[in-house]
Amino acid sequence: MVQEYLSARRHLAQEAQQKQMNVLRMMLDMAVEDGIIALNPVKSKKVHLTSSLKTEREPLARDAKQKAGSRSDFLFGGAEPLTYTQHRQMMRRICDQMEVKGVTGYTFRHTIITDICEATHDANIASAVAGHSKTSITMNRYSRARQDAAKQGMRAIEYL
Repeated sequence: MVQEYLSARRHLAQEAQQKQMNVLRMMLDMAVEDGIIALNPVKSKKVHLTSSLKTEREPLARDAKQKAGSRSDFLFGGAEPLTYTQHRQMMRRICDQMEVKGVTGYTFRHTIITDICEATHDANIASAVAGHSKTSITMNRYSRARQDAAKQGMRAIEYL
């Protein structure tokens, strides 16, 4: 029945079918937990997506001068940004799956921008990824020194 359901939605993009599969998987997992069914049919190797459509997304340009808003879609949510509630629920699911507490979308933003700064040693690249017009905004608000980086800096001074 699951395969028939997907086949009837062949006109949808693969991404849309995958989202439907995820919802079905969660619902049927609950049915298994409640003892209504023995096995989740979505997890069968016989079930596969039937769409021939693919949603193409352009990667970010390598040009460090690219400004935010030049892409047509948001990273999460597609053409429209997620609502506050949708974002909060998504972050709760991510934190539950990763078994971490107190992490927000901004935590990931800080982490990524710090990673970019550490890897490239170029504030302009980090600023372009963050979508800021001034590198000072990026460096003052988002780039954070990691604890281990501070310890390495202190050790370097000890040897001078």
